[in-house]
Formats: sequence, structure tokens, C-alpha cells
Amino acid sequence: MKALVGLGNPGKQYRTTRHNAGFLVVERMAERAGAGWRAARLNGVVAQWREGDEAVVAGMPHTYMNLSGDFVAGLLHYYKIEVSDLLVIHDEMDLPLGRLRLARGGSGAGHRGVESVLQSLGTPAFARLRVGVGKPEDKGHVVSHVLSGFGGADGGLFDKVIGLASDASGCWVREGLQAAMNRFNGVREGEVEG
Repeated sequence: MKALVGLGNPGKQYRTTRHNAGFLVVERMAERAGAGWRAARLNGVVAQWREGDEAVVAGMPHTYMNLSGDFVAGLLHYYKIEVSDLLVIHDEMDLPLGRLRLARGGSGAGHRGVESVLQSLGTPAFARLRVGVGKPEDKGHVVSHVLSGFGGADGGLFDKVIGLASDASGCWVREGLQAAMNRFNGVREGEVEG
């Protein structure tokens, strides 16, 4: 079984913000698979489906971003999933809007959700999908930047990128990290051939 965890903040006010890119990706995947969400005893929600021959459990913590690690560790323990079979999906300001980056390991680089996961798991040996949301011009506006949504053309691009990130996550499940990295790293929506 593979585990997909989208990072984000619960609550309607955060639903379509940059910081909730991880939630939006796993929601899109569950919708495509026709899978419903149910409350988990882990302080979040989970959905299950199959991607090809692989069983998938997806999760969204209902803690705030900086406490995501407890949910992730609990999910892996409950479903007896190895850290190497986990993909954490999150927003990334160091990538421009529309870019994706899959990798295994690394630091949290200031992302509190990822740092919480690293602390709770005690290892960086899980895969990550970073969804580019761009940086604000003024570094003093980081919080308002990640907690705001997109408008106009950027909103349309963000929606397409969520679809592309869903494709990348599905590729990771079915074909593994290297195949997903080769196909999706650094590309923009519309540049990946089916």
C-alpha cells in the first residue's frame, strides 16, 4: 500500500489558498478515483482507492500545518506502511507557479508542515512532491502570500497545476519515484505528454 498525504490547513477560509496545494491534489485524485473521504481517528480524513495494481490511502490532517507530523506518523502506523512508501505533497515558494519537483529526503527548508513530518517520523526518507506557488516580491508578506488564493489567469494556471500534480502523484504510485521525477520535474502544465 502507498500513502499520499496532502498538507494544508483545515477550514473554509483556507480551502483554495496556496498553502493548501497538498489538500487540493489529494482531493483531485480521490475525486478522479470516485473515492469518498471519511473521518479517521488520527485527527484528519482518509480516502482509499486503487491506482493500477497498487492500493492507495490518502490523508489530510485536520491539525494546522505545523502539527501535520502527528497525523502522518499515525497514518503510517495504523496502515503498517513503510516511510519509503509515503509521498507528502505540499506548496513550495521556492518554485515558480506551475513548476513541480519530486524528490526523496531533504530538509523542511522553513516549511512548517514538512518540518513537523520530519520531526515526527525521525527520518527524511520519504518522497515529496513540491507544488510551486511562487514567492511574494516583499519577503515581509510571506504569510499573507501563502494564505491567499489566486485570481485571474494565475487562478486558471493553479487549477491546471493541481491536475498535473495529481498526474505526477499517480505516476509515483504506479511507476515509482524515478519515473515520476523523469516525467514531471521542472515541467509546466501542458508540457507533459500523456
